[in-house]
Amino acid sequence: MKGVGTIFEKIRVWHLLILLVVLYGLLGIYKIIPLRPQSIHQWAQCDRASVAWNYYMGYADFFHPRVNNTDNGTGITGLEFPAVQYFVSILYRIFGFHEWLYRLTTLVVFTLGSIAVFRLSDYFLKDKLQASLLMLLYVCSPLLTFYSCSFVPDIYSLSFAMIAWSLLIRYADMPSAGLWQRWFLAIAIACLIKPNSMIHLPVMWMFHYRTDLLTANKLLRLTAYFIATAGLTVAWYAYASWLSKTYQSEVFLLEVRPPRSLQEVKDVWEIVSSDWIERIYHPVLLIFILVAGMLLLLKTGPFKSKLNSCALLMFCGVA
Repeated sequence: MKGVGTIFEKIRVWHLLILLVVLYGLLGIYKIIPLRPQSIHQWAQCDRASVAWNYYMGYADFFHPRVNNTDNGTGITGLEFPAVQYFVSILYRIFGFHEWLYRLTTLVVFTLGSIAVFRLSDYFLKDKLQASLLMLLYVCSPLLTFYSCSFVPDIYSLSFAMIAWSLLIRYADMPSAGLWQRWFLAIAIACLIKPNSMIHLPVMWMFHYRTDLLTANKLLRLTAYFIATAGLTVAWYAYASWLSKTYQSEVFLLEVRPPRSLQEVKDVWEIVSSDWIERIYHPVLLIFILVAGMLLLLKTGPFKSKLNSCALLMFCGVA
């Protein structure tokens, strides 16, 4: 095993790319790329695909995204920050209208996010073999495998958040203005696409504190960037909500609707427990991961290492 670990210490990004390309083939992802929107959340996929198509056709500008559902008379609607759809529309103009370009774009971003997971794991564990195994575990989640080349935006938000973490640990080793600006861009995109990515902000703050990066001189700048990220996210979704109300569109849900009764909580849990859990991992594997993680935290202490502190904060945020 020591010899295998030594070999993995020499691993490079292009090795990871080859590994992922082979893994995608084994998982059957390449068979999905030519397909049109289908399966679960087909309506959501079609709506995002139609936003890109309307940009491509010139029927919409960036700040007035449009879907093909014209129940409101115009199709103009608010939605998450449409950077992905706009970028895909540019690809359509260059290469022609091929929906597989949308799926391929998603897969490329997912790949970059997976490599970021490897780098993040290697930073904390100092073991490239374990980091590689964690990356494989990440990629092979049934839910992520399905969405790895889908039309829905969740995978973009997750991937850009992982990329932001990768840039942050590089900044911890080699502080530079360039890395800091790229980190801000990555985490801002992640939050703009899905606001729940703002859960990473307090954890990243703690990471700065635990790595002695949060000095008095940097406190003001760090606060400004965090406020800017949250402010941009809130501003965009306020605008998107206004846009949907102005054009009377209900295509996208732009608000949180928590359960209002115990029965609704039970109904949600029944759906999650009977349907969604197995799409993350097999229940046995999921229980093993959760138990192993909790035992590790109890054994080493939740605040005795940067990894434990970040894991505990993320868990609290998700809960």
